[in-house]
Amino acid sequence: PRFRSMQGPIEVISKKAAATLEQEMQWCGGVWGTGEDQFLTKCLQQLGVGGTMEPTLLNDKYCDGYANCDDSWKVAFHPHKSIRDFDECFNASWGAELRRNRQQR
Repeated sequence: PRFRSMQGPIEVISKKAAATLEQEMQWCGGVWGTGEDQFLTKCLQQLGVGGTMEPTLLNDKYCDGYANCDDSWKVAFHPHKSIRDFDECFNASWGAELRRNRQQR
């Protein structure tokens, strides 16, 4: 992946990280006014919450350099900003999931 950081289309944190954020967010400095992905990353780092890069959940054209809505292992795809583009990607990913489920039977 091009960017080894949390990306806006999908942000996954543990229950413990969420609880820490809820209880101690006021101690985060220099992160207010950033995008939510950078806010979460930087604030959690300041609070001592470590992270793990999970590159298999998201297919992001900007990060990966390509778009592949046929990958049935991905849970999120980005960017698909027009209704038509979103529908095409949704249908392709749904079709890939159905094909994968049929193959596993």
